[in-house]
Amino acid sequence: QIAHLTVRRPIARTYDASVEGGFSHNKRLQPQVVDGSTAESYNEGFASVVVRKHMGRTFDIIGAYRFSEIEFNVPQTLGGATGRISRRNIGTIAVEWHPKAIRIE
Repeated sequence: QIAHLTVRRPIARTYDASVEGGFSHNKRLQPQVVDGSTAESYNEGFASVVVRKHMGRTFDIIGAYRFSEIEFNVPQTLGGATGRISRRNIGTIAVEWHPKAIRIE
């Protein structure tokens, strides 16, 4: 089960922005393995913001921030820490190149 929403909008002649969010509920389909996770289900949610600056016809500069959270139904050990909730913050700066299409005959 998943819900996802994205809103994009130009904010100036050469700038675009988008806001995105989503949520999913996940359940185990296979029986628990001996050394694996004991969680039967988990919820995952995220939100992100992206700003894109167009630099001519072939380059864009992108800045983005994304927050995500996973909540298990029972405590889990992830990366040496034990708990029910795992949070992640991700920042990105990138240059995107999209050249003009070349027809192959």
